[in-house]
Amino acid sequence: IISGAFAQEKVRKFTNPEKLPASVNTDAEEVYPLLSPSKDQLYFVRTYRTDDGVHKKGQQDIFVSQFENNAWQEGSDDLPKINTKSNNAVVGISKDGQNIYLLGQYLSGGRAAKGISLSSKEGDTWSKPKAVVMPKINFEDDRYAFYVTPDERVAIVSVALEGNLGEEDLYVATRDEEGKWLPLKSLGANINTSKAEFAPFVTENGKYLYFASYGHESMGDADIFVSERLDDSWTNWSVPVNLGEPINSKGFDAYLVQTDKDKVYFSSNRGKNTDIYAATFKWEDVKKEEPKPIVQEDPIEKEIKELKKEYNNLDLVYFDLDKADVRAEDAIVLDAVVSILEKYESLKVSLSGHTDNQGSERYNERLSEKRVKAAKKYLVKKGVSEERISTGAYGETKPRATNDTDEGRAKNRRVELSIEKVL
Repeated sequence: IISGAFAQEKVRKFTNPEKLPASVNTDAEEVYPLLSPSKDQLYFVRTYRTDDGVHKKGQQDIFVSQFENNAWQEGSDDLPKINTKSNNAVVGISKDGQNIYLLGQYLSGGRAAKGISLSSKEGDTWSKPKAVVMPKINFEDDRYAFYVTPDERVAIVSVALEGNLGEEDLYVATRDEEGKWLPLKSLGANINTSKAEFAPFVTENGKYLYFASYGHESMGDADIFVSERLDDSWTNWSVPVNLGEPINSKGFDAYLVQTDKDKVYFSSNRGKNTDIYAATFKWEDVKKEEPKPIVQEDPIEKEIKELKKEYNNLDLVYFDLDKADVRAEDAIVLDAVVSILEKYESLKVSLSGHTDNQGSERYNERLSEKRVKAAKKYLVKKGVSEERISTGAYGETKPRATNDTDEGRAKNRRVELSIEKVL
């Protein structure tokens, strides 16, 4: 039983952020700030836009600004071997400042492949980047990012993979004693949500993870969150905390990095453009009332929640275009439903069929009926009584995502599952 006593807790107290000067921020977009180990060089990415606000393809260049005479000097993109016709960004700097990690793998003719590359210091410039060999990552699209820690042994990856919790999720890759990168592991359901988590950064002591999210409770657009690493596994993290004001705003806030002391840099569009801001913080003690005792969670509800974490929320089975056949990769979700229904006779399942908007309304209504019948047939074949299955078909009337893109339409071709207690 938890008492009602007050406990001491430390929180970060930030100063009001200040926008970096015109030597860094322009009418373009400035994101991805990253400091050299000596803290006197600021690498960042400048993204150019067309007159109607659309990003120009291949127009993300790396800039570097030198801190001299107590001010950030004019940023320069004179980095011929690491700036190409493709989008470029620095995603990690070694502790000795001799290596930098770069987004993408550099091909001939300024082309790029997905992944990361390594470049080493050659006097005052950088060597030709070489591809970093990692276990194969099945990139779904161009929305991916890396952060490599200064000891060059850990990479936090933001990427949309098949079977993840939503859009981009955060994963970790570590290196073994021989320097070989190991396969990705998810940072887990405390960090990842059904929406995008991106822009990861780990503090130099490896204790705190900063990242941006559209999925956790936010103040508006994307917000910046922090989570504490709870053990040595890199997959066990505390519940993320929203940094709140004045760091987060009603606009887009992301790409926060922290120096080894008490200063942070991040990007925000709280002004006219997306610019880089700086703030300092200190730790303050606050009194927090411990929560009151809570009623023990229903074991059945607890098991359902655990299954949802393991099996893509346990509520969706997807279908190929114009098809009503249960795909092998989605049958695992139905198998999990069969398993829990076998264990608890007090449960039933509700199935609802849906389509995208391709085709007539009547055709899609029939197609959704076929899909829900296919899912029901699968469950019955596995031994679930028909009396424990209810169904509904809604055609194209209840989209879960936009029907304007292939990705959105794919999310709408589905059967939703809901496990309920029999009254």
